[in-house]
Amino acid sequence: MTTQTITEKDHYLAALEREFEITMRLLGDYPPAQLDLKPNDKLKTARDIMWMQVAERAVLQIVIAQDRLEPQPPPPAPATLEALLAALTGAQQELVTKLRTMDASAMNSMITMPVGPKQMGQVRRGDAMWMFMYDGIHHRGQLSVYQRLAGGKVRSIYGPSADEPWW
Repeated sequence: MTTQTITEKDHYLAALEREFEITMRLLGDYPPAQLDLKPNDKLKTARDIMWMQVAERAVLQIVIAQDRLEPQPPPPAPATLEALLAALTGAQQELVTKLRTMDASAMNSMITMPVGPKQMGQVRRGDAMWMFMYDGIHHRGQLSVYQRLAGGKVRSIYGPSADEPWW
C-alpha cells in the first residue's frame, strides 16, 4: 500500500472546491422570489446570508495576501439570485487562483485579525482560513433552513435529506 502526503494547502483547496459545489447546488435551488425572506427581526435576509458566501471569499483573499485583516462591512448584495450566483462563482475562481499560487509554508505564518468583540489578535493563517471556510458552511446550514421555510427543496448536503433520500 502506498501512502501519499499532501500539504495543508492542498487539503484546504480540495475542501474549498468540494464545499463550493455543495453551496452552489443549494443556492441554485433557492426560490428566487424569496430572497428577502427574514424569519425573525434579529435575522438577516436570505439574500444577505447568500452574500456572506461571496464576502467570505473576499476576506479569504485578504487572509492569504496580507498580514492584517481589518473588520469592515461588505458592499450591498446584488438584487437577483442570478447575480448572486455569478458573484459567488467569480469570487471562488479568484480565490482558487490566489490559493494555487500561495506558498504552502504561508499556512503557518501569522495574521492579525479580529479574535473577539473589538479585539484583534494573532492567528495562524491556516487556522484563519479554515475558520472562514467553516463559517461559510455554518451560513450555508442557516440558508438550508430558510430554503425549507421558503418552500424550496433541500437536497443532500452531507447525508440524505427529506427531498433527496439516499435509499
